[in-house]
Amino acid sequence: MGEKEEKRREEKRGEEKRREEKRREEKRKKMKDLKLAAEAGLMWWHRKITLEVSHAMHDFFSTKILMIQTLVYDPLTAIRMMQEEREVTKQGAKNTPVKAICFFESGSTDRV
Repeated sequence: MGEKEEKRREEKRGEEKRREEKRREEKRKKMKDLKLAAEAGLMWWHRKITLEVSHAMHDFFSTKILMIQTLVYDPLTAIRMMQEEREVTKQGAKNTPVKAICFFESGSTDRV
């Protein structure tokens, strides 16, 4: 019985290591997205715009009152759309040159 218990413990350790590695990988990906968003935010700071590009960064930006909800899941596309000063909607970039549509914490929308 001692050998069986030891095998179970080894299996549990291996399982925990795999879970931990998966958590680390997810954290690395979130940090990469965060860095990209932070750079985009700094680029547009003079317009008081901070860019939220994924749900992974929600905690980081939740302290900010003003957030851009891009509704685009590819960060590079979102940044390109912002640089082109296009209105970002669910359909994509419209041709009208506007700064952005902002969603405030209350949930109401307004233009910057």
